[in-house]
Amino acid sequence: IGNDFHPSYTKAVKQLSEFDNVIIIDAAISARRLIDKVDATISVPFTSTALISLDANKPSSYFDSISALDPNTSTARNLPVLDNVAALSNWIQELPSRANLGDIQDS
Repeated sequence: IGNDFHPSYTKAVKQLSEFDNVIIIDAAISARRLIDKVDATISVPFTSTALISLDANKPSSYFDSISALDPNTSTARNLPVLDNVAALSNWIQELPSRANLGDIQDS
């Protein structure tokens, strides 16, 4: 991580990178390139990554971790708005396969 980011963000990313199940993706890699490599996406409501996923024909959902949104809002564009871990877990389990992020930065 370069000097373009706030120090607290840089610290948080470094701490997260210590987990085996976290892959830090270089900021220069576009969202579309990343989405092309995964099986599905879970987005923060209502960010463009979900729309990019739809364009790429990838399953996509929004995760509303504080249950603040109406899941039937037109802003969701008919995508599921999941508001609890159980719903998120069920959505993931219903996917046909798991994403493989291992080669994203190498391609």
